[in-house]
Amino acid sequence: MQLSQLEILDQIRALISTPETWCRGAAARSARGKPVYPTSDLAVRWCVEGACYRIGQSSPMWLRIEAKAGEQHSLSPSEVNDSLGHAAVLELLESVRADLEAEARNG
Repeated sequence: MQLSQLEILDQIRALISTPETWCRGAAARSARGKPVYPTSDLAVRWCVEGACYRIGQSSPMWLRIEAKAGEQHSLSPSEVNDSLGHAAVLELLESVRADLEAEARNG
């Protein structure tokens, strides 16, 4: 079964929903804080890009997140993640969610 864009976004957000599961400066980190591949079994923390990669099926979602980051901050999602921090990433994802919900309402 293919996931909807909202389901993909929700999974991405769930991965990085707390500061303990989010990171900056690497796509993903192990429990020891070492950079690891986002799909590694050792990964316990992700940046927004790493979370997208971990979920898979996320290329169209990444393009949405990228466009929204540029629109809101004139930055890439990775720059929002590393420079502006966790709260800014969650706000970015909520803005993407609002756009998806508006599109669904408007058909």
